[in-house]
Amino acid sequence: MKRWIVGAALLAGLAAPACAKDIVLPAKEPAVTATMPDDWDTSVYETEIASVSVDGDIVVNIATDSKARLDALIKDSKAYLTKNKVKLVGKPTEQTIDFNGTPGQVQRYQATDKNGKAIIDFVTLDASRNRVVLLTVWGSEDDRQTNGTALDAIMKSVTVPAGGGGGGFWSGAAVPSGKAGTGKTEATAPEAVKPPPGAAAAAPQAPAQAPAQAPPAAAPAATQTLGVRRVLFVTRPSDGFGDADPRAASPFLPSEKVITYMEPIGETLVPVAGGDVRFGLVVDYALQTRGGAILAGQKAVIDREFTAGKDALLDGSPKFSFHVTLGITGVDPGEYVLAFTLRDKFSDRTTQIERPFTVAAAPAAPVPSAPPSPAGGLCAQDAVRTDLMASVNGAPDFKDGKRRLKALVEPETVFEDRKAKRMTCRYTSVWDETQDTGTTETRMKMTFKASDDGKNGIDLDYSFDK
Repeated sequence: MKRWIVGAALLAGLAAPACAKDIVLPAKEPAVTATMPDDWDTSVYETEIASVSVDGDIVVNIATDSKARLDALIKDSKAYLTKNKVKLVGKPTEQTIDFNGTPGQVQRYQATDKNGKAIIDFVTLDASRNRVVLLTVWGSEDDRQTNGTALDAIMKSVTVPAGGGGGGFWSGAAVPSGKAGTGKTEATAPEAVKPPPGAAAAAPQAPAQAPAQAPPAAAPAATQTLGVRRVLFVTRPSDGFGDADPRAASPFLPSEKVITYMEPIGETLVPVAGGDVRFGLVVDYALQTRGGAILAGQKAVIDREFTAGKDALLDGSPKFSFHVTLGITGVDPGEYVLAFTLRDKFSDRTTQIERPFTVAAAPAAPVPSAPPSPAGGLCAQDAVRTDLMASVNGAPDFKDGKRRLKALVEPETVFEDRKAKRMTCRYTSVWDETQDTGTTETRMKMTFKASDDGKNGIDLDYSFDK
């Protein structure tokens, strides 16, 4: 049995039809979503995405499994790298980066591959239902810069839906960042799902909170009305007060996230030791039709108290912001309203904010091609057979020319999966054998197994049937 990289005709034959690049893994109860560039070579399996840049110099793999199998995921990824002549050098550096509100633990290795120096990143993300996501990125520093725009877009697209998309409603937790007077809080919701026709979705109850100690007398605030300084849809999660990238007023696609940024004002300020002030906020929100029918929502998606220095006040209110990220997969095209209720924790002040938006219809899915017939398919194509013959005749065992594969006839497709880029073909092989007495023709059954190697080539096994 031999293994070789064969030519372009077979690679093109195995290539799957173009598929949607907005990917959910797994399709049911998602653990991770990502968007891959249209021009990258992307293969999608039940729990894995494998994608190669246009120039073949960057490889991105995204896989998910149970947390108990994280070590196995990393081991499999390292085995793939070893198979492709990648050698990890020394111990990794570690850091944490943000993936749309989910912290990602990064292990970065310096490495060498067939082209010289390389960088390997292993990124782990906690997902719902006791699952984990592993991202593996392979490419040199120069290659990463060359493909920087596409690579950055992939990383920004990776999201881990809270609740895994199951249950039909949202759950979220506020995450304070540093000293709240100059920081942010955020809440991330899983995909919204339609309730039964004609029924309003009951919002889940927030977890019980420990009772707060009775605060001292509240300090006078610049305003006695709770409200918002700014509220807008943004293109990305905020990194803190004032960090808002407004989104253009256009319909949202079901694959997008609806991210709302707010800067509250008018919170009750409670003096604490050191001259600081303390304040608290509770936020509820709901998805509604334009007619006011509640489709889904959650109470107390944010329920927190914060401390701010007096130098962190703007017009008498803390420099405080938060954003809420909402997935809308499963929501019908139409007009909707995101309704927020803000409640002050140290007074009876409340305010309500409504933001209308439109959901557009999802692009039509490509119509899959009809499966090949068992007797034909790729195995019967002349270009594929020519590539297979050239691969065999170029092997060391046959380079002397004394035995040459002349033809592959009677093609039989044993297995074919264009999406996974794998196939098995069986032929009657016709050989010319040159000996001292002359040239004779022999025939024997021959089986070929071909699969995409992930590096713009094909791994090929062939064997002779006994």
